[in-house]
Amino acid sequence: MLALNAISKRFAGRSNPQVDDVCLTVDSGEIVAIVGPSGAGKTTLLRIVAGLGTMDSGSLHFAGRSIAADSPQDRRFALLFQDDVLLPMLSVRAHLTMVSRVSHARMAEIVELLDLDGLLLRRVGACSGGERQRIAFARALASAPRAMLYDEPLAHIDPQGRSSALALVGAVSRAAGGPALYVTHDHAEAMTVGTRIAVLIDGRVEQIGPPQAVYDAPATIRVARFLGEPPMNVSERLAAHFGFSGMALGFRPHCARICDDGDLRGRVLSLTRLGSDVILLVATTAGDVHVRVDARDTPAVNANLGLHIHADDIHRFDLFSGARIP
Repeated sequence: MLALNAISKRFAGRSNPQVDDVCLTVDSGEIVAIVGPSGAGKTTLLRIVAGLGTMDSGSLHFAGRSIAADSPQDRRFALLFQDDVLLPMLSVRAHLTMVSRVSHARMAEIVELLDLDGLLLRRVGACSGGERQRIAFARALASAPRAMLYDEPLAHIDPQGRSSALALVGAVSRAAGGPALYVTHDHAEAMTVGTRIAVLIDGRVEQIGPPQAVYDAPATIRVARFLGEPPMNVSERLAAHFGFSGMALGFRPHCARICDDGDLRGRVLSLTRLGSDVILLVATTAGDVHVRVDARDTPAVNANLGLHIHADDIHRFDLFSGARIP
């Protein structure tokens, strides 16, 4: 198990900590996806775990032992970045053998898992982006890591290859066998790859839990407004429209149904086509809201419509603390 306890880090010249009292445990075989906006402290936290950065306070344990004073080499955590950090003039085989801590039989398993058998003699510089990513994963496994750390490793992978690459992250993490931390700003990526997700905003863990549970019941307004594409519609004006005071109300865009006698009346300002779905921006008496509808039932821009939101799909939040009200 990897355990982070009350880890904080403040950089000179900043009024607020970059990482603020983060507590997190990751079991062997588990992938915790750390998701949050740019500047939230995700990479700083990962570098602290890897041993490439220091913490101002807190503790870091692996398998019940403090590793805060251990060098990155002694920790033996594999860290994969956006860039693969490979040497273009060397062959794939050379990259694997120079870091190998595994037996020949295990190396053969890694090569098969990453489908590299036909690439072993090829120079890395002649490989495609997807092939280079598989090489980087294989090199990480060949080092026999005790934990896997991913810092947005798929940032340069094209959208068509993203799904298979995410499946590969899961396979590589299972093959490594230890705990894994996966940093990303992409909520869909986090929800796909993570056994659990930790939403990090302004250096603090706002919420952690199974991906669907966090999406369905965001713990705070900030989580609700970050998670989702588009995110939850949340405002005090929505609360006032439905007769509530002292709180904010929210609903997911896909939870609104177009109907003649809807709870909200509005006019379509714009639409964004996503293939099978369309995102509408609707000006209502409670402010502008996003609505996700089937592309076959898309109203025209400037169309007037009604929206109905089922009571079970409406979330209440305290205005002072931002916390969700059960």
